[in-house]
Amino acid sequence: MNSTIQQSTGELHRAIEAGDLAAVQAALTAGADVNGMHGDWAPLHRAAATGDSTMVRILLEAGAELEQIGAGGWTPLHRAAKLGHEAVTTLLLEWGANVEAVGIDGWTPLMRAAMLGQEGTGRLLIAAGANLSTANGAQKWTPLHWAAFSGSHALAEALLLAGADAEANPGGGLDPKGLAMHYGHDHIVELLDAHLEKSGE
Repeated sequence: MNSTIQQSTGELHRAIEAGDLAAVQAALTAGADVNGMHGDWAPLHRAAATGDSTMVRILLEAGAELEQIGAGGWTPLHRAAKLGHEAVTTLLLEWGANVEAVGIDGWTPLMRAAMLGQEGTGRLLIAAGANLSTANGAQKWTPLHWAAFSGSHALAEALLLAGADAEANPGGGLDPKGLAMHYGHDHIVELLDAHLEKSGE
């Protein structure tokens, strides 16, 4: 990367972090590399983290790579989902982002959303066909495990309604109910009990 492109790419990253759309456009016009990394992140990762869907669209239209890998093997969709940015998540999915993208730690975007109880982005990923039974690498927890961990009743309910296995235990440790009990989320325990009782009728 020559010095001019490198400078304009640095300006692009700074403009994204500042939320300055005009400066983003100026940096791109000046020849910034729309996929140029700065630290562990590409411009689209940074824009996804801001929640600014207009900025994300500008970068996509300029040729930003949907599946570019950043820190932890995360794609821009991982970042948007984790931070609860629904408009950005919707836009990335509309452009064809891989809902099953897996980071080096085995996390999918849905797991990231569930871990932090991000109901909105979680529902979007479920609607987009995210796998409900995939388990991450370390804990071997499914998205429902992570919803139980975070205590998100709304997301746990959405996962169950979409067909998530309430008794999933791929790692041989705690199932979602056991995890909810461990973290004191009685409302999740009640939800799971009610679901299991109904499904057993």
